[in-house]
Amino acid sequence: MVARVLSEQNTHPFAKAGLVIGGAAPTSGRVIIDTKPDASVEFMARFGDGQTMSFIAGASAAFPVWLKLARSDNQITGSTSSDGTAWTTVGSVTVTTPGTNVAGMAVTSHDPSVSNTAVFDSVSVTAASAPPPASNLLQNPGFEESTIPDLGPGWVSDAFRQTSAQSEKAEPHSGTKNGVCRTTTSLDCGIYQDVVAPVNGLYTLTTYANASRGGALVGWNVNEAFVASASVTAGSPGAYSASVFTRQCTAGDTIRVWLYAPATAGSAVIDDASLTYLPQ
Repeated sequence: MVARVLSEQNTHPFAKAGLVIGGAAPTSGRVIIDTKPDASVEFMARFGDGQTMSFIAGASAAFPVWLKLARSDNQITGSTSSDGTAWTTVGSVTVTTPGTNVAGMAVTSHDPSVSNTAVFDSVSVTAASAPPPASNLLQNPGFEESTIPDLGPGWVSDAFRQTSAQSEKAEPHSGTKNGVCRTTTSLDCGIYQDVVAPVNGLYTLTTYANASRGGALVGWNVNEAFVASASVTAGSPGAYSASVFTRQCTAGDTIRVWLYAPATAGSAVIDDASLTYLPQ
């Protein structure tokens, strides 16, 4: 989203005219980039519903001021320009916003007793192209990009579990690497990856997993709520079994794909997971 602020009425030193992305409720998580009456630029964020607005960064400018907010999943970047062509990043943050978001222009006098007037032009909103329906939304689905023993990019080890998950080369389903919860003592472990649904549609999760201990599970959550899981069949090393799940999701939903290993000695291995969708 891009706009140029031509002018702004000076009702208060902290009056604002700018661009905002986030929830429509007064206390929703959101990000704003704005210019004040002296043309200085502010980049601010409310990191979640009900939290306070935080100043992130600022920049000097002169009217007319070009402003831009760009969103990729939950990361929002604010930039400014003097000509609308060469852009300078003011700040970038990761913000949890509601499933339904608005993007638009914001003006405030910073004084409840008076109103404020600002003039915008060159306003444009460009939607990012959704990935092709057949593409895998998961990053690093087969752990081939991981630097052993790190899981990332994409995959994360459950921080609250008793032992950490890792990447390794011991039991790949394909390629040369896999993700694993492996322990010789009674410690639980988990692996997950979060993906923001790009469109409304029917989403399909497929996982390949194996375990040397009972009780391991694969599954998924949507917006932090449990959806479904399947037991991982215990078998010999490399004897993977597939689990397939489907669900309708809405654009903006956070889908969490996960593997859980209980607090018993042994391994639980995951590889070649995929998350795809059919737009509705």
